[in-house]
Amino acid sequence: GGSGCVAAELPATYSRDAWRPVLREVFFSPVADDAFVLFEACEALAPGSARSALARAGLGLLGPLRLLSGEGEASPLLDRGPHDPAEFQPLVSVGPPSEGRALGYWRDEPDAPPLFVAERKPLPREQKPGVTAFGPGVAFSPVASQLLGAVHKRLADEAKAGTLHSAAARAAAEAIARAAAAAGRSRSSRRVNTASRESA
Repeated sequence: GGSGCVAAELPATYSRDAWRPVLREVFFSPVADDAFVLFEACEALAPGSARSALARAGLGLLGPLRLLSGEGEASPLLDRGPHDPAEFQPLVSVGPPSEGRALGYWRDEPDAPPLFVAERKPLPREQKPGVTAFGPGVAFSPVASQLLGAVHKRLADEAKAGTLHSAAARAAAEAIARAAAAAGRSRSSRRVNTASRESA
């Protein structure tokens, strides 16, 4: 077996127009504009090192965003977890990488726009009172209607938490708010209504 790499020629410099078709070819799905806005905000925070821009705030870039930052192989499996279904495309790690938590797009069809942003969380390893699912595996839950809102909310919550990451989270949240405003995008973290959706 090979590494799953796609024979795509990666652009030498960043531009949405150059990267959009490459990311679609590599990941088999379009990358929405809010992901590009997030990458640009990270690049503004840490020029030449977008992937490290959110690290001090406890977040990191994954998959297409990591490839944009010049890291990783051009593979549709880049940063996918062993339990990730095809519907989930990881974009941002949450907390230490060993925890396996991530935010990403959720879509029903590869060519469709993302339905919402979901969070991947590992299941508890053992049964405890109030825990219905446990053991190896992960759970996915919808957290926002778009990526900027989900990331901004995480950073704003961390900024208020009074932790060692608070100052970095506050600066990153402000940078994302500025980038969202400049792009005419909402950073709303409104939750999506999934009451009528059944999991299969």
